[in-house]
Amino acid sequence: MISADGREDELDEYVISLQMRLREFLFGSEEDDTGEIEVLSFAGSMDEIQTFLKAPAEEARRISDAFRNKVEELNRTTETPSSTWRYNWHSETSSNDQRFRFRGILQCKQRIVIAHAITAMDMYGAPGFDDIHLGKFLKARDQNTIDFEITAFRHAVERAKVARASGTPLVLFTPVTYRTLIAKEARTKFLDAVREAPEWIDEHVGIMVFCGPNSPSFDAIQRCATDFGAHFRYMDWQVSSTDMNASRFMNSGLHTVTFDIHAIINDRLTEIENFGAHIPELRKLKIRAAITGVKTRDELLSALKTGVSFVSGPFVTTALREPLHPRQISPADLPLSDQTLEAA
Repeated sequence: MISADGREDELDEYVISLQMRLREFLFGSEEDDTGEIEVLSFAGSMDEIQTFLKAPAEEARRISDAFRNKVEELNRTTETPSSTWRYNWHSETSSNDQRFRFRGILQCKQRIVIAHAITAMDMYGAPGFDDIHLGKFLKARDQNTIDFEITAFRHAVERAKVARASGTPLVLFTPVTYRTLIAKEARTKFLDAVREAPEWIDEHVGIMVFCGPNSPSFDAIQRCATDFGAHFRYMDWQVSSTDMNASRFMNSGLHTVTFDIHAIINDRLTEIENFGAHIPELRKLKIRAAITGVKTRDELLSALKTGVSFVSGPFVTTALREPLHPRQISPADLPLSDQTLEAA
């Protein structure tokens, strides 16, 4: 039994993750082929826990299945904001710089943290260590994110200017939504902001496209290749499912396609392996593969085995207040944190 303080639904997700890992540890997979052992999990109030513990086996199984189904449904439904990742963004405030965080991106072959993805501080979490999953944040506000996207880009530009002045290598990825690619007004506003930046910025600031469907339109991909490709050397496309057709990204100008596993609860290792099946085709298109949302050492090692070029997530770095200088690291050193930066 586990009792801990946390944000709403956070413990629920942890319990499901723990159940998955216990099954993999006991049986070598999520299923027990012998049928001799069964692992059930449940999270709730103390009264609900007592009911679960006292229930006959069949009733306990039903309660556990209902709990698991509830958590899975909540993770599939992101149309409305959840208090778990609620965030009130105001672009015209003096504290924007303090509201951004940085997730390190690990280059797998050389084991070097070579870039960072800009993210946003979770004002309801632990400052400096907790950030919002941008995929959920942007999807819930898909009709009204352009101000956030522009503010994040301008912040990346200012960071790049400081790094350039000090001679420090720095590459930052800033978010852009799928809607910005396809909506003329939003696309124009974002590109106007990009044109205000110095020309050399394309070597230091890239974009990550969020909230795209499993089958993105040809027009959206071509907008990315032409309108955005003229300003960004590094362009990444985030996908949240392995049910994808890599050939759609032909002639896209993309540098990477990243599989986001943040919201996946069950079969995470299997999903990582499934994404690996797309890597040969992506390579033919001269697109590198990446995985983000890696939370454990096993997930990192599984990602490395697939042959992805880049990995990021809580196990690589915490949500950093300052970007780390490029450095070669060992998996044993992970995750890197603000304390790592201060020690350096």
